[in-house]
Amino acid sequence: MALLAAIAVVVVTVVNRPADPLAQPTRLTSIPATPSPSPSSSPIPTAGLTSVRLPDTTATIYESPADPIKLTTYLLKDAKSGDWVYYTRDSLTGSFTPFKNMWESMLSPDGRYLAQRGKTYVDGYDSVEITDKVTAQRFEIRTSKEPLSAYVQAWSRDSTRVLVNVGKPSGDTWQSTGFAIVDVIKREATLASLREGSLKDIRYGFDHNDVGVVALALDAQQQTLRFFDADGRRVRSVPNVGGGIADMMFSPSGKRFVTDCPGLGNGNSCVYESATGAEVIRVVTPCYGMATWYDENHLVCWVNRGGGSGHQQVQVIDFDGAAVRTMADVPTGAPDLDMIYTFTRRN
Repeated sequence: MALLAAIAVVVVTVVNRPADPLAQPTRLTSIPATPSPSPSSSPIPTAGLTSVRLPDTTATIYESPADPIKLTTYLLKDAKSGDWVYYTRDSLTGSFTPFKNMWESMLSPDGRYLAQRGKTYVDGYDSVEITDKVTAQRFEIRTSKEPLSAYVQAWSRDSTRVLVNVGKPSGDTWQSTGFAIVDVIKREATLASLREGSLKDIRYGFDHNDVGVVALALDAQQQTLRFFDADGRRVRSVPNVGGGIADMMFSPSGKRFVTDCPGLGNGNSCVYESATGAEVIRVVTPCYGMATWYDENHLVCWVNRGGGSGHQQVQVIDFDGAAVRTMADVPTGAPDLDMIYTFTRRN
């Protein structure tokens, strides 16, 4: 069995880092818009929260049963090896377990399945290992053939499929060649090789309908959001968007998506209609990293609370840019920590 060498260097992208300060222009203000009505959101719970200390960190998370998102996985950088270690929840409300022998480990949105990727090729193939927590069955599904690797990118919202990013390291970057969709029910993977111009450091996510796939880079401040069908055929493009997290960019209903505003860095979030690609609102936020979604009308992001002390929080932000709830508090060590929140229900 050959080792999947150095993959962790490129497959884990920490999203709580700041944008290039030299690229930060004057901040925008929110602009008026006339978007199509969005699903209403329930009041955000701020009282009676349960606090959970994350093992091996200074971080504390604050949860409510009414939250539409749950922290299902967090990543911690190992001080000795420099590798990122996945700590995955045993259930949607359970404890966290580190998996140092896996490159990736992610719990499904319904809490039933665990998707993991080991550190060696098996019979010349990379694969995804699935554990069914209900039946205790474990099985492997082959994805890419050596020397390509296929790292676990995201779960579908219905918890039946896993999206993997196929490619290989190229220096300090990741050169993607396409993606594969792993069907957990059928126990098979469908590989899609993309004939696209630039796939360097590209990240994939399931689209707003939870069927096709989108591709977007984190660091490109002005780019095109590309939509593909499950077989890898490009079906649509939305030009002139900013950096974003492809696997976390769509709202719970799928009707909206968020990126940094084009040409700007973190702290300037643009919200678009998924169906048309039309920009509907710009929000100036205190975000230190890229924003994702809490519910239809609120974003969530890392916020720097301590100047040079390293104190950071994960906060819920409204469309006026105001913080309305703290989801996590990290007094120290935030640059070596990242968190993966998952929609556990969909509007």
